Amino acid sequence: MSKSKTQIVIIDDMLDYDDPIIIELSQTYETVVLHKTPESGIEYIYKNLDKDVIVVLDIDFGGLSPSGHDVLNRIREKSFLVPVIIWSSINEEKSRFSDFINNKAFAFIRRADTGGLLKEIEKAEVFIKTSLIGAIEEWILTHEQDELKKPYLVLGNGQALTLQQILSEIRQESETGRMIRKNLMKLTIDLLMRKKERLND
Repeated sequence: MSKSKTQIVIIDDMLDYDDPIIIELSQTYETVVLHKTPESGIEYIYKNLDKDVIVVLDIDFGGLSPSGHDVLNRIREKSFLVPVIIWSSINEEKSRFSDFINNKAFAFIRRADTGGLLKEIEKAEVFIKTSLIGAIEEWILTHEQDELKKPYLVLGNGQALTLQQILSEIRQESETGRMIRKNLMKLTIDLLMRKKERLND
């Protein structure tokens, strides 16, 4: 069975690549990346916002800054579409979890619960694949490679975007991406309100 192309990005200073959880994830996912410092993890995520990425994030990094709270905030400055699973052994007061909730952390898992972590990663992948982005990506991949590179959509300012660029803009939640996503949602709702049984009619 082929491995999933969804990237698993772990930001945790306590793990190594020979850790059992990383070895187990590597059986299912083509790319499992470990970052021991928050800054290197953030940099990697920023460079890969155009890909399917699930982040597993620790809260504390030996008391150094930035903390897991800061990392999630930095990710959310760029995108709310990246599932971030908080995975830590720290007992935090409920009041300190409020920013995780506000920044839409995908799940909270205790470090000892590796089985729970694997289940949440599976759920996060389902979330990605069943989201609007997943539907768009699936539709885009039905096109031939040469079609992906041709201008497909012209914006009001005259800028022409290829199918690949459209997907990238939506994933990165740029102003253009948010506009395209909003219009796609409007179109979907309009089709449903017309009681269209098949969207490809």
